[in-house]
Amino acid sequence: MEASEYQPFPPEIHEFVDGRMDAETERAFRRRMEGNAALAAQVEQLQGALKLLRELPVKAPPPDFDKKVIGRIREEELAERARGRILRAHTPLWQHAVQVGAGAVAAALVLAVVGVPGLWQREPDVTGTGGALIGAEFTPTEEDLLPALGDHLERTERLRRNVNAAGSQEPAVMRQLLRIELESSDLARRNQWLEGEVVRLPAARRMEYMAFLGSLGAAIETLDTEIIESNRAGRPVDAGRIRAALDKVAAPDVLSGGYSISSRGTLPDSRGLVAAVESETKEMRLFARVRRAEYRHDPQGVLQAADEFLAEVNQYGLSDHVRAARVRALLDLDRDPEAARYFNEAFAEEDYDIPQATQAMLRAYFKDSEKLRLQSAREALK
Repeated sequence: MEASEYQPFPPEIHEFVDGRMDAETERAFRRRMEGNAALAAQVEQLQGALKLLRELPVKAPPPDFDKKVIGRIREEELAERARGRILRAHTPLWQHAVQVGAGAVAAALVLAVVGVPGLWQREPDVTGTGGALIGAEFTPTEEDLLPALGDHLERTERLRRNVNAAGSQEPAVMRQLLRIELESSDLARRNQWLEGEVVRLPAARRMEYMAFLGSLGAAIETLDTEIIESNRAGRPVDAGRIRAALDKVAAPDVLSGGYSISSRGTLPDSRGLVAAVESETKEMRLFARVRRAEYRHDPQGVLQAADEFLAEVNQYGLSDHVRAARVRALLDLDRDPEAARYFNEAFAEEDYDIPQATQAMLRAYFKDSEKLRLQSAREALK
């Protein structure tokens, strides 16, 4: 085929194959395929192409690929993205960067805490302050990586709780929810970056972290595969398979003891994060904003996104999940009395008045420590 003869598939075919159609649209599309052999052939052709791509061996990029990419990122852009978060990072990185200008320190911390892939390298000063450099190249220590690893575990636990709280949804809706969780968490990209950094730690400390990252990588692959395979087979998502994979993620002892990123800061959107459901319903787009703010540890952003959602989609279903996210954001901000009042307004003052399905969602959604704080605050209101 000549390049001039290429005709892309219609967007709806990609949406169907990727599992991004809502239930009603998917049913209508399947009916069209039954009466349209050409359309069915296009779907089969795209599915076959994707299968071949997944079976191709993956070739690692050149060793200096990431370094060249990061070298093109401007210092002031990185510093601006970092300012909302770096003040609460742990101290070792500051010690490594004492000879570096303030803007470059912010950039170096973005690389460590936010997880921009690649090693740090010299970057000419673009601020006119006299030759500041982005992190004279060095290998991060375990203590340097702990903030990023703690954040990684927190995102993993949040993903686990959100998946468990999803409950039993219509198959197409469930696939969309899982895709939102996977993309908003940004765990796949971060996991790849951390594997490249942790592998250079001393062997005595490396193995525990590699087991954590390896088991998480397997769980992410299971989640992604289940979304695709359930859509292709026209069956419900096997939520049990996904939960079992997430339950196998082995958290390192040093992290399970409570080492995590503070939720008071605001983490910028990761570079390359794709809006999960740009072609989907308004409800799903608004819901994705709530989830992205949660994974960024941005409780103020959660409150804003939740209020936008509830103003537009004030009905049962995903609204209960958004109301729960709003309660959790208030707890993150240490506004426990307000969280309790809102919980009582959104759900009920007494637990026995809350429907059982909603109770199950809430039990899965909150950490044990959050449940205790919320219960105490609700009792104080009586």
